[in-house]
Amino acid sequence: MENVTKLKWTPGWYTPILVFLFLFASAVEVSETGKLDYSVWAFGAFFIILGIRDYYQSHLVTDLCIGLLFGTGTWHALLVFNRVRPFSPLTYLLHLVAVIAFFIFTWPIIRGQWRLRRKARRLFTLAAEAVHEAAEGFTGRPFDAGHVEIDQDEILGFARFMNGAQIARAVVRKEAVFLTFSLGISPLANPDLSQISYVSFTQDGRISVQVSAHDYRRHRNLLTFDQLCAALAGLFKRFLKYYQEGNESRILTELQD
Repeated sequence: MENVTKLKWTPGWYTPILVFLFLFASAVEVSETGKLDYSVWAFGAFFIILGIRDYYQSHLVTDLCIGLLFGTGTWHALLVFNRVRPFSPLTYLLHLVAVIAFFIFTWPIIRGQWRLRRKARRLFTLAAEAVHEAAEGFTGRPFDAGHVEIDQDEILGFARFMNGAQIARAVVRKEAVFLTFSLGISPLANPDLSQISYVSFTQDGRISVQVSAHDYRRHRNLLTFDQLCAALAGLFKRFLKYYQEGNESRILTELQD
């Protein structure tokens, strides 16, 4: 069969369109009435709903807070146009300070989540290119992907590199080192490992792969599950070889969009 590697569009693809429509509605309302009585309230509520949606998907409180801050910030625009209560110059200033402080303290999380999400999409895209069958066959059990020659120091070093480059978030446990990634729940939310995808390495070099149900169904075609897991294992084995040879830059090159 023809290989299909594309992932489904995320719900956020329509966000720019809706933002444009709200801006257009606001412009029409201002031109007709000289005020903003309705469109800005709807626009602010839209951002809050987006924040709730993103939080439901990622489980990151920062996503919810961004939606709330953008929504209430949009409502504060009423102060500029209408001078309406309950907003005042003081509340506008306090809100601005809160927004600046929030982004200063949470920027590493926001940036990290954005990069992890991008890299997860790239990992699944590269792995899917090696899969040439499409058949339903999801299983929640980890897939045994064989063995590699590696010692504990190399495992930890590779995990530190993957974590530092924000390709996958490393979770080090006694039984294994898990390199986690996800198109849904963020690894930064510290979810249960059963909820996200990962490639794990034990101290004796055994490799296991788990693809979460959400990530598996993000593909346009339901690729043969075992082949997808094997392809992910092959991808991480290749990255590990690059690391062992001192060619970490090749990993970053392969993951470029």
